[in-house]
Amino acid sequence: MSTVTDPVAPRAVIDPATTPRGAIDHLLNSSVAPRPIAWVSTCGATGVANVANVAPHSYCMIVSSDPPIIAFSSSGAKDTLANIRATGEFVYNQVSDALAAAMNLSSADVPLGTSEFDWAGLTPTPSAVVGAPRVGESPAALECRLRDIQEFGHGPSYLIIGDVAHIAVAPDLFVDGILDNTRTRPVGRLARTQYTHSRTFFDLERPIYRALLGAGVRSKRHGR
Repeated sequence: MSTVTDPVAPRAVIDPATTPRGAIDHLLNSSVAPRPIAWVSTCGATGVANVANVAPHSYCMIVSSDPPIIAFSSSGAKDTLANIRATGEFVYNQVSDALAAAMNLSSADVPLGTSEFDWAGLTPTPSAVVGAPRVGESPAALECRLRDIQEFGHGPSYLIIGDVAHIAVAPDLFVDGILDNTRTRPVGRLARTQYTHSRTFFDLERPIYRALLGAGVRSKRHGR
């Protein structure tokens, strides 16, 4: 790591190729933050593996809204990945502020055949269109069918992409067509053991260029 000076302020320059993997992991997690948590519930196809599983994954995103597609990443081949490969289904559950402790409990490395639902005191609630249960206490659940799994990196990590086939939202939190996150207060992931609360909210309308010009707004950089 070396330090250079740019026109604005000094910057530390880190070369991923020569920096230890653990250091890069923490730096990425603290830079791309906060991140939504994919609290994913699944179940296996048969036998002991059929026990309901729920686990948090901190790399998560919406891929498309038309059609609705979401994705999350699994670092290594864990029970969640094995269950999705076996059944082709999973459920994304939102982690509200009230569920942060239960979410963390569900990340424990419990033995095969032990349900994280039981471990964390959660209710496995039947889904509408997939076999995997949703977390009954979660304010919103996206029932998904597997679209694709892609492998990346030396870990490796697995990008799991799913088509959203059904959405279940708590009716008292469904306001003007959206989930009222001022009340659910979703939890976000940072680096190491850090999380963040969503407790302060604000709106920003996307500006329209012609309207900005009409209001006399000009580039804030001189000479532009």
